[in-house]
Amino acid sequence: MEKNRKRLIGQFFLMNAAFVAIAVAFVLIALLKQRVYLPIFECVSYKFFHLYCPLCGGTRAIFSLLGFDLISAFKYNPFLFYLAFAVIVYDVKACIGVFKGKIDAFFVPKWLVWVTSVLFVVFFVGRNLIMIVWGIDPIGDLVGYWR
Repeated sequence: MEKNRKRLIGQFFLMNAAFVAIAVAFVLIALLKQRVYLPIFECVSYKFFHLYCPLCGGTRAIFSLLGFDLISAFKYNPFLFYLAFAVIVYDVKACIGVFKGKIDAFFVPKWLVWVTSVLFVVFFVGRNLIMIVWGIDPIGDLVGYWR
């Protein structure tokens, strides 16, 4: 049992190291994209359909968060706050499971998958309807196209 627990703890720390590496890579790519045109990272929804995907504005929101500007970050992409909450809930659940020695410590709860999926769709539809119907565009990139 103790050997299994040590293996789980190692996997937990490896998983969190991967999260950190992905976050650092994201910030570095975003900084590079500000200087160099990288067509591979263009949003298909934005470019072809002139609609915001649920992650549009996320890079600006993260940079606002790094500058401790919560209001601007929320304006750019409020869904990002939910995603951060969901990741923290998952990580705490995994941490508790790992230290209890549970084999299923890394399984994502079904309720979290369903809630995230529903919020993803609702945010996508709602954000674009508000922009198209009422002309409210907190990001400010597409309202001119629809008006």
